[in-house]
Amino acid sequence: MLKALLFAALAAQAADLDAPQTLDLRIAVSSAITYSALSVELSRLGEQVTLELVDDGSLPDDVAWDGIYVGRLVGPWSRYAEARVIGRAPSGEEELLFSGLVRTEDRRRVMLGWWVKHLPQGNRAIRTAVAYPDGAAGAVNSAPMLVAFGWGVFLLCYVGWLTQQTSSPGAT
Repeated sequence: MLKALLFAALAAQAADLDAPQTLDLRIAVSSAITYSALSVELSRLGEQVTLELVDDGSLPDDVAWDGIYVGRLVGPWSRYAEARVIGRAPSGEEELLFSGLVRTEDRRRVMLGWWVKHLPQGNRAIRTAVAYPDGAAGAVNSAPMLVAFGWGVFLLCYVGWLTQQTSSPGAT
């Protein structure tokens, strides 16, 4: 019985390794920045692929002309990929917005998101968990810190209340 259970678990895991991995790429571009095209060069498993991203609503869960450029790549599973995000200006000049290693550990589906922001040294794509239009990604990135701060304030108030209850005359 135990052998059959272990064999079934190993067979399921082996089948999962052969399943293709879907990479969903999303880049949010501020309305103040204009590019005629955005592309992502991915290098993984010794293979380099260039994917042109679109903002035309052609992929599922995509809204046309919302400032979020999307693309999808299906291939074998890999844990990491080297990514380069390139923006092409209307003049045809290309600008490197991001270059680095990204984690793609989920075996089934991975979403890679960036937010293109204008900085003093030029436009840069900043890696985000989710790409939202017109800089809303910044608020999303700060949400965990705000939640942690709120819980910290709540905990301090609760400890203060408990201290007051135990130090008051007549408290049980």
